Amino acid sequence: MGAPLGARASSRKSGQQLRALHERFIDDPEATDLSSLRPVIARSWIRSIAFKVDPGMTVFDEIREPHLDEQVLRCADPVLDELERMSADTGAGITLTDSRGTLAVFRGEPSVRRWAEKYYPTTGAAMAEGDAGTNGDGTALEEGHGIQVWGPEHFVEGLQETCCTTAPIRDPMRRSVRALLSLSLPWKAVEDVDPRSVALVTEGAAAEVTRLLAGHLAMREQALLSTYLSEVRKRGAGMVVVMDDRTTIASKGAMQVLEQSDYAVLAGYARESEKRTTPIEREITVGADSTLRVQASPISEAGDMIGSLIRLKPAKPAPATRRQTESGRNDNFQAMVGKSPALRRALEVATTVARRRIPAYISGDRGTGKAMLAAAIAANLADEAKTFDCSGANFSAKAEDGVEAVTAALRDGKAVVLVHADRASSPAKEALIERLAVFDDPPVILTTSTLDDETLDLTTVLGAVAIEMPRLNSRREDVPLLVSHFLATGKHGVARVTPALMRALTEVDWTGNVGQLREFIDTAAARCSFSELGMEHLSEAHGRVLARNPLSRLEEVELQQIREALAEAGGNRVRAAELLQIGRSTLYRKIDAYTCAGFSLEI
Repeated sequence: MGAPLGARASSRKSGQQLRALHERFIDDPEATDLSSLRPVIARSWIRSIAFKVDPGMTVFDEIREPHLDEQVLRCADPVLDELERMSADTGAGITLTDSRGTLAVFRGEPSVRRWAEKYYPTTGAAMAEGDAGTNGDGTALEEGHGIQVWGPEHFVEGLQETCCTTAPIRDPMRRSVRALLSLSLPWKAVEDVDPRSVALVTEGAAAEVTRLLAGHLAMREQALLSTYLSEVRKRGAGMVVVMDDRTTIASKGAMQVLEQSDYAVLAGYARESEKRTTPIEREITVGADSTLRVQASPISEAGDMIGSLIRLKPAKPAPATRRQTESGRNDNFQAMVGKSPALRRALEVATTVARRRIPAYISGDRGTGKAMLAAAIAANLADEAKTFDCSGANFSAKAEDGVEAVTAALRDGKAVVLVHADRASSPAKEALIERLAVFDDPPVILTTSTLDDETLDLTTVLGAVAIEMPRLNSRREDVPLLVSHFLATGKHGVARVTPALMRALTEVDWTGNVGQLREFIDTAAARCSFSELGMEHLSEAHGRVLARNPLSRLEEVELQQIREALAEAGGNRVRAAELLQIGRSTLYRKIDAYTCAGFSLEI
């Protein structure tokens, strides 16, 4: 554990001196000298100020749902019993807190519980530093090791009468923090006690829970470890990763190549493999520009899906995209964020289109970035570009901003972008085909979600080159880059997301693709008052998006059919039911089920 848990340089100062220093710091944080304070406490006070925690708070009414798994609770129970016996008649409170700083278990005599409940909920209290300032649990999470906080070292008034000693309970395999065990005693009762004695008791109890966890590894964890060892024996120094939703085991070869964010990407493909119950193969880009071939295979035990085995092999790097057209215009499409092979292939075709100055049509699902790429290509085709929304009611053969306006723009030497070309009315498509047929390789870029016969006729008369924008689910390694980009270009001052949230974001099947991810990040960042966005800052609706169960193949097909029918019916559910040849009540029920599960019905 090291010195920070037992050290108590500043605790030798009287409570009066600490409170005077605290008051000066609250009045003028920048001018107050904290050198006489323990460094770990000084850092925590500074963070507490940054989190805008109210130092005068005496009641903690922020309640969250604690997340401690049954395995931790079972292993901790006998240890807590022994601690409770040892600390009888001392006024001690013994707590277990989850890895987000939410109080899950409280032990102590009835009088101690009654005292505690005056200040905070003994189940569900939010003790992270951002909620409660400097305290044993929250500061231990921030610092990554055990902590003692003595009386007035606490940042908020409501905790300054206690001495809190906290030690982490670690996962036996991953060494990550599974829970926090704390022993709280009245400050006045231990003011002259050697802190090392309290620290040793707390550390020993936490270590015993960790030991019991190691002895009770779940069957699935044992199966994961067995699969990993078997694969490593076969492949030697190869790159192998085995993972489930909370455990990751990687070979030395894999760890030498993979960065931390790459594991979140692999988790997304692992989940996809488990959903399909068949192996999948993908190419991903890791590090700066290394391409790996990924094969993810589901692992089952006694008929249950328990995780995935991932084999990694080097793949031939994709050729670099040219950075400029022959005319000197920049065509490296810097606005298109990502490094995945799937996106690079689309940008390579886009580069060719821009260099050869030929028409193109960009196909792909909603939210994949078709319009953005179309605008970027058009900027390379002409000095000026004009965009037309073909789905609008005003886009017709005769309207002022319809087909005739497209023709006029081309005659003026402008590039033209036709977004939602597949949604144009049949008369408008026929008029476009007739007008565009007279031009030789006009600088026209279409975007389309579907390629019906009329839209295909339109691309044919143009001689347009096809560019397919990949779904976000096929380029999961781009999710961390996109999230960082959205935060950097946002207005809410959030600098990063927690590793747990990043992994969850990478695993989600984003049915609305990049557009849905951006909306998610922008909305969540607006709710966050800290520099780091975590799971605890998400709304209930956002939580449903991250927690929703993956769809089966049949459900994916059904959802897509409902989307297409609603789009064709202009949102009219009665008409959509007729197109699908199902009853209205059946359609309403299916729509409600998919919407409640967090899936978008827009196309």
